Amino acid sequence: MNSRGLMKSKSIYLAASLLFFCAGDSRAQTLYGSLVGSVTDSAAAAIPNATVEATNTGTGFTKRARTDERGGYLFNDLQPGLYDVKVSAPAFSTFTKTGVQISINTIVRADVQLQVGAVTENITVSAQASVLQTDRSDVNQQIGGRQVQDLPLPGMRNFQALLKLVPGMTPPRSSNSDFANPQASLVVNTNGSSFSTNNTRLDGAGNTYVWLPHHAAYIPSADAVETVNVVTNSFDAEQGLAGGAVVNVNIKSGTNEFHGSAFEYHTNSKLRARNFFNVGNRLPKNILNQYGFTIGGPVLKNKLFFFGDFEGTKRRQNASGFGTLPTDAIRAGDFGAAGANIYDPRTGSPDGSGRELFPGNRIPTGRMDPAALKLVGLLPAQNLTGDSSNFFYSEGLQFNRDTGDIKVNFNPTQRIQMFGRYSILDFFIFDPQIFGLAGGDPAGGGQPGNGSGRIQSFTLGATVVFTPHFLMDAHAGYTRRSDAQTALDFGKNFGLETLGIPGTNGTDIRESGIPRFNISGYSGYGNLSTSSPSFHIDSQFVYNFNFGYTHGSHNLRWGVDIDRQHMNHWQPEVGGYGPRGGFNFTGGATSLRGGAAPNRFNSYADFLLGLPIDFGKSREEFGVMSTRGWAEALYIRDQWQTTRNLTVNYGLRWEYYPFATRDHRGLERYDPATNQVLLGGIGNVPTDTGVEISKRNFGPRLGIAYRLHQKWVLRAGYGISIDPYPFSRPLRDNYPTVTNSQFQGSSSLEPGGSLRLGIPVIPRVDVGNGVIAIPAVATTNTLDKVFRRGYVQSFNATAERELGGGFTGRVSYVGTRGIRQMVFININAAAPGTGAAGRELNRRFGRTADTRAVTPFRTANYNAFQAHAERRFANGFQFT
Repeated sequence: MNSRGLMKSKSIYLAASLLFFCAGDSRAQTLYGSLVGSVTDSAAAAIPNATVEATNTGTGFTKRARTDERGGYLFNDLQPGLYDVKVSAPAFSTFTKTGVQISINTIVRADVQLQVGAVTENITVSAQASVLQTDRSDVNQQIGGRQVQDLPLPGMRNFQALLKLVPGMTPPRSSNSDFANPQASLVVNTNGSSFSTNNTRLDGAGNTYVWLPHHAAYIPSADAVETVNVVTNSFDAEQGLAGGAVVNVNIKSGTNEFHGSAFEYHTNSKLRARNFFNVGNRLPKNILNQYGFTIGGPVLKNKLFFFGDFEGTKRRQNASGFGTLPTDAIRAGDFGAAGANIYDPRTGSPDGSGRELFPGNRIPTGRMDPAALKLVGLLPAQNLTGDSSNFFYSEGLQFNRDTGDIKVNFNPTQRIQMFGRYSILDFFIFDPQIFGLAGGDPAGGGQPGNGSGRIQSFTLGATVVFTPHFLMDAHAGYTRRSDAQTALDFGKNFGLETLGIPGTNGTDIRESGIPRFNISGYSGYGNLSTSSPSFHIDSQFVYNFNFGYTHGSHNLRWGVDIDRQHMNHWQPEVGGYGPRGGFNFTGGATSLRGGAAPNRFNSYADFLLGLPIDFGKSREEFGVMSTRGWAEALYIRDQWQTTRNLTVNYGLRWEYYPFATRDHRGLERYDPATNQVLLGGIGNVPTDTGVEISKRNFGPRLGIAYRLHQKWVLRAGYGISIDPYPFSRPLRDNYPTVTNSQFQGSSSLEPGGSLRLGIPVIPRVDVGNGVIAIPAVATTNTLDKVFRRGYVQSFNATAERELGGGFTGRVSYVGTRGIRQMVFININAAAPGTGAAGRELNRRFGRTADTRAVTPFRTANYNAFQAHAERRFANGFQFT
């Protein structure tokens, strides 16, 4: 069976499985919490067959268990919340511990000592706020909902801002433009690992931004977050598809009581100081409003609950800065007062020797290019003196975003728990260009014009208890992002019809708009963003099935993770010219060989003459760039209570990342031995182009937790995590999926063509039998034919103590060792000191473009001592 057939079979199997199990992504311990303990008498002897009940005080849902021969009990599928734990046994008084806080991905220990007496006698105590991590060996930290709501969250009020409280994490920072990241996701590095290897999950659903994997795809309102759990080292075998941190975010759920809130946060620039370089005395506008509400409660008491929230975000601001425009004299072609020599390219030799000066350093009007003159006529006048940084701009920016979540929990019986969540984010962004109709840089530094889109996240989950010792949980998640970004002149063939430059716009409306004009020493004109316009539809499908079985002192779990990522993009940004074409003016056409080096006045003279030194155009050959990536994993682990005070956690995880494909065939691979590109699935080329992907990605996990004393815990852990970086992202726009035509003169003083003649038409690529030659100027990425994915070793030794007064202190030695981490290596790089002639592919095939290989590379080490103190309050607030 070929790869497409195999994937189709997998999809059918998964769909059938989901229907069968009525659910579908993550794992019991990442979505739920566990409660363990021992029941003894006053002489510390075990009490077997005692009845233990854990009741969620918010929903009334009760779980029951009986102690084993060691007096131990375990609940490993409790929904987050406050619980009352009731223990009863014949001949002993009933004991109740109230206010036991259960959080996602944590194990809480509640040991109980029963006193001899009648069962009707009740002893009730309140649980302490401080909780030691007694039965896990990973480095794990909780950020509670009260922290998220009450601590300062700068900017867009993103819970990720609080990740700076987690030892080993770098301060969260912004990345990418508003259009690329309207959810305002922040990026962090964890214990020296790449920020692209963190794994953020929302209610168990995969929450990765497929195109930019260092971002979370969806960020909920801070007021909707119940708990954030962060694991940074020595993962349990149940957790994977990550090399840095696993961040589990839990949206609030409804309870038997109605709860709600309304909020508004307003910031503006009234109290800010005026920037010294700002022109004028008025403060630039900078207003940010965030407002919304939350509401949750019962639909059917003790059975069915709901929670919903909405948050609106409106930002209005002025972006200002400086640009460099030509003076009136320069616009007219008069360089007499510029102090520069402007040579006539029609004189002398083509290599730039023997050229003569334009009389008076002035270009005759009849020699100026019509397209250049039209652009000059659209430019605003300079509003500051001088011939550099002589234009101050101040433009209004808009940012609109609406987010919302709806979550439903259903507990039909004592053995079945189900939930579903749907989240949505809509956005609109406007970023004008600084020169109006003449284009130029976006004022806000993002993408020019309008950007809009929608992000949706959906998850279903269920837990089924078959017997007191055997359960199953299954989850399915889906995340979809669709967006479009276009300049204000989208739909107008400005380059072809207004400027009259052949070969710029095409028959596809996505190639419309003004071309790119880059003039060295001056602010550029046109649409300078080669990545504009763009149209994206990204999807992530995540499936997970887990089984748990307890037998005596052993708690076994095993399961499967499947993650599928789709990208469908139109964004031909390879090559630096863009889909409308681009022209670079560097001054060589009006300079003299052997004379002074070209300066910015020469560059502008080149522009007025319409003589670019190089130019070209990027094009998508097959209508859309599509990729399909898979990640598959199996795991098994045992949590063994070897003694009353010692817990050993050991397991094995296996992960496999097949070579990605297109939606209709395989990906491409460049062969540096033959200078040819292999197109997977065409002709006799196999779908994987012959790439050998290792299937031996095993990650053993081992940890111990020893309760030295009631107030002391010693822990140590070790694990191997496979580098999860996806193939599909770096290989998205391989040749010939995106082609770039490039034209340049034989030297830096000879123009590559002219605006009058425009960009020659390049024939479409003929894929033939799937093995094609690659042009000398084409850029591409490739993969090693034999590919061994890298991995991360993580280990820790931790001492944790309850300090009193609700405080807990922790000291850890944490280390990571990244082995063969994935990087880009330029396989056509020149040897030191040899220049372009020293490039290997240049010598063999005349390849002038850079070709990068995605390959495992070297080893990185990180070692640190980490100290952490925390106080938990009865109201759920944490001080860290």
